[in-house]
Amino acid sequence: MKYKFKRYKVNYKKKDYYILIPFEFDSIWLVDWADDWYGGAWLEANIRCMKYLLACFTILSFNPYVIIYLPIRKNKRPNTFSYDDNCEYDVVFRSTKVYIKDKDLKKIVTNLKYVKWTTFKFSFDLERMKRYFHKKIKAIENIPDYKILVNADNHLNRNIAFYSFPQVWYQKTSISMVEYFFEVIRENDWSYYYNEKYDTFRCPFDNFVYYGKRRDKFTYTHPPLTLYVELYDLSIINKYCKKKVYLVDRNKMG
Repeated sequence: MKYKFKRYKVNYKKKDYYILIPFEFDSIWLVDWADDWYGGAWLEANIRCMKYLLACFTILSFNPYVIIYLPIRKNKRPNTFSYDDNCEYDVVFRSTKVYIKDKDLKKIVTNLKYVKWTTFKFSFDLERMKRYFHKKIKAIENIPDYKILVNADNHLNRNIAFYSFPQVWYQKTSISMVEYFFEVIRENDWSYYYNEKYDTFRCPFDNFVYYGKRRDKFTYTHPPLTLYVELYDLSIINKYCKKKVYLVDRNKMG
């Protein structure tokens, strides 16, 4: 299967930037930003959008000069997320090789509606990924994560959550996540995740990064560098749970 992206070429301040937006992003949500218990945020997605999310990470592992933009804050969100400021942010992923100020990048993505786009297609080839990235991943296997991620970053700036990681981190993590989530999806047996006694569904998840920065003090806008990715598919959950999950329009919440 090929995954399609809108590809924008934007010349800004005499420099070209390439922005990719997946065709499918209506069921991706950013929740629990700066969570005290988990130490970071969660990206939730159904099966269809999870594959696109994994494609985003993998594209950055091959090409560190593109910018991935997920305009997801206006998505309808599961009613279980409809509190505080969950789901209130768009998300940007880029590599540490792309240097651009938040205000400039925000101006670019805000004005993409005026830019013509072309279609970029991507398909997974796990064996190719392992072959291409083997040496670079091998070279960092004994290096502590915080040293690899010394220039990585995650922070909020108004209505966008910005993430920046070294290319090798995308390479390492995309391989492990593609292996994990595609295996979970292929098994197609979700009964393991349902607790009938408490009528709860424990969704499969993996961490993209866990406490990747050493910092004396964390703030709400600059929390620990932690990001979890979770498969949260309403069609699956509602097959098991008696208490149904449904989507809520952010503009119609009471």
